[in-house]
Amino acid sequence: MAVKSAISVTFFCLVLLALANGSNAGKIAIYWIFLGLPASPQAAGSGFIPAFDLTSQVLPAIKGSAKYGGVMLWSRYYDVQSGYSSSIRSHV
Repeated sequence: MAVKSAISVTFFCLVLLALANGSNAGKIAIYWIFLGLPASPQAAGSGFIPAFDLTSQVLPAIKGSAKYGGVMLWSRYYDVQSGYSSSIRSHV
């Protein structure tokens, strides 16, 4: 699997911040970046990355960034069902 083609990240939070802070639009200070992922294929229509691909390919590429903040999963219900966070916890 090619990781680049499997990842679709939308930074909608940055857009919301820009809209909320009109006086500084375009000058958003980014302190942390979190990778938001579905916790199972059932949690979203697309964007699911198997734990092995995340820990072997994606995280090594982004953890070197000073802005890396961690991983967020959607949702806790699906995480409990799949055990996704348990399988990636030691790599985040």
